[in-house]
Order: sequence, then C-alpha cells, then structure tokens
Amino acid sequence: MASQQKVFNPTLADELIVINSVHGNIAIPTYSDDDHTTVEVRLPQDDHTYHVRFASAYPSECPIITGVDPLHLSTRDDVASELCYFRACLIVHHSPDEGNFYETIAAFDSIRQLYRQLSGDQASTLCQREDPLVQSLQEQLSALADAVQTAMPENKNTLIGQTLQISECSVCLEPLFTRFAAVLPHCSHAFCSACLQTGIKTMLETRSMYNCCGKVVPAKIVERFGNLDPPLMTYYIDLINEKSGKNPVFCHDRYCSTYIPSTCITDKGALCPTCGLLTCPSCRKTMHEGVCVQDMKRLLNMAKRQGWKACPGCKQWVERSAGCKSMTCACGQVFCYNCGKAAPKGTRHVAGDCCLNGELFDTMRPQPR
Repeated sequence: MASQQKVFNPTLADELIVINSVHGNIAIPTYSDDDHTTVEVRLPQDDHTYHVRFASAYPSECPIITGVDPLHLSTRDDVASELCYFRACLIVHHSPDEGNFYETIAAFDSIRQLYRQLSGDQASTLCQREDPLVQSLQEQLSALADAVQTAMPENKNTLIGQTLQISECSVCLEPLFTRFAAVLPHCSHAFCSACLQTGIKTMLETRSMYNCCGKVVPAKIVERFGNLDPPLMTYYIDLINEKSGKNPVFCHDRYCSTYIPSTCITDKGALCPTCGLLTCPSCRKTMHEGVCVQDMKRLLNMAKRQGWKACPGCKQWVERSAGCKSMTCACGQVFCYNCGKAAPKGTRHVAGDCCLNGELFDTMRPQPR
C-alpha cells in the first residue's frame, strides 16, 4: 500500500477515517489535490488493490474505479467479477448528499465474502439451489442488479449489467451467472457447462448434432463452455461440417467410410484420417491419376450452360463475348463458333451465319497496307 496523503475533500476525509477505523487501514489516499483524490482500497485476503478516483465535487459526483493493481490481475475471472460488483455498489450506494462510501465498502465486502465462500464450481454455476450461501448471494446480486438498472438504465448491456445477471439452465433449471452460461444467439436459451457437456456427449454417441430450437449449437459455444477433451471437440466440429456440408467426402473403403474433413483434402486426394487411404474427392473412388471423369462431366455441363466452344486445335475452351463468329484461338487456330469446325488452312470465316448457309469459309485476302 502506498504512503498516505492529506485529503483535501473534507467529506471524503471523514469517511476514510471511519472506514479505516472499522476495517483497519484498507482505504489509503495516495494522491489528493483540489481537482481529485485517488484512494487505494485493499480488502483483507486480497492480493490486489482497487484504485478509486473521487472528484473534487464529491459527494455530488459518484466516484469511479480507475483500475486494479497489479494490472495483469484484472483479466482473472474472480477479480473481473469482483471489480464489476464493486462498481455496481458504487453506483447503487452513492448518495450525492452524504457520499456513503462506507456503505459501499460494506455492501461490496458482503458480496465478496459470499462469493469466495462458495467453491469454484458453485461460484460459476450456483449448482445447489438449496444452499443458503447460494441463495444469499443470488438475492444480493439480484437486488444489486435491479438497483443498478434503476439508477443507470444504460448499464443493462454493459459489463456491470452482464456480470450481475443470473440465468437459468434450460436443462437442469438451476440458476447460474449469465457470464458463465452458454447462451445461444438464435434463441437466448442458457445452458450450464455440465448439462451442455452431457448433451453433447450423448448426441455424439449416435452421431447426431446437439440442437436447440431447430438449430445446431455452434462449435464456438461448445468449445468455450462445453469443457470437452480436444479429440471430442474435434469430432464435434467434424460432425457439424459433415452434416452441414453440401458434398461431404467419405473414405471409399466400405469397411471404413470415415468422414474426411476439408483440411485433409489436397491436390493429391482426400486422405482418410482413420485408415490413411486416398479417395478421389470428385468420383469418391480410389484416388487415380489424370483428370477425373466426374470433373470432366461437370466441366462439360458448365460449358453447355455457358455456351462455350472447344477449340478444334488445342481443345481449350473459348468464350465469345461479341463480334463475328469467326474465332481465332490463342493457339492460332481459326474456327466457327456456331458449329465448332476448324477453318481450312489459308481460309477465314466470313461474316454472318455462314455455316448455316453452307458457306463456311472463303479465301483469306491480303490485308491492306
């Protein structure tokens, strides 16, 4: 804790004397002038301090928390949660006439003690509804959330509002903190980690996807809240890709028939992750050399739809966009775009639909200089 400074704000100075007398020097002013005062608050058993800034107009202006020291602890889940509780208590218990920083500290410490008495799992999922500690914490947080919403309606969708929210698992119907819940974006149903994990594992046994309200539970939500082992998580992602993909590729070996994810498909073929055999992703048979018949069929169908013609010389596809129907390929071959016939050497295609009139080509005339 930093050295104590003289406090210029008389209301705050009186409150700090009371707080430190009761709780034992937990709120130490580290900077004070006629503009603002910074107070470091470190509650018992904490490994971090909160920096609280009081404007010179205090108590008419509500104090704010400017950070945590050391800074890297602010990313820890328990510190982040308690930081939000502290901010909420500041909003709710502040009085523009008296300040009430003492009441803020007392309310925050009460929630903090309850939160820490619960085990790690209970603190995140509130899994025992009949536990009096859980009931007390749930009641205090619900009341605090309602008070914050009344005092500052815009805080509903902020980190403070989200941290104080309590949801109900759609499966076991137990309460849980919303920030620890798997909330589905398409229907807003919430799941606790245990129920989500059980549901995913059960569905994977039958190679089925875990659905809610007609849509698949996204892999990102399962990865964050499902606590699945890496191999099982990979299997779930592959199953989603298999079921939702338009043309999934499976191993050609009938005794294997394993789904081959897109990450295993290269120019050399589709490598089965189970048996190691290569499957042609086009014809779904054993990988072979050369152009696949299925690829050629698809190309011919596309050429027919687009009206392309193959050059009779090099066999490359040519597309006519405008002009006459006498085409000169990049290879130098001249041919008719109507019928695809090659022009005899030394001739050229005449204008119009000549191939329909039986006059395909005429003798090439020298170009004027």
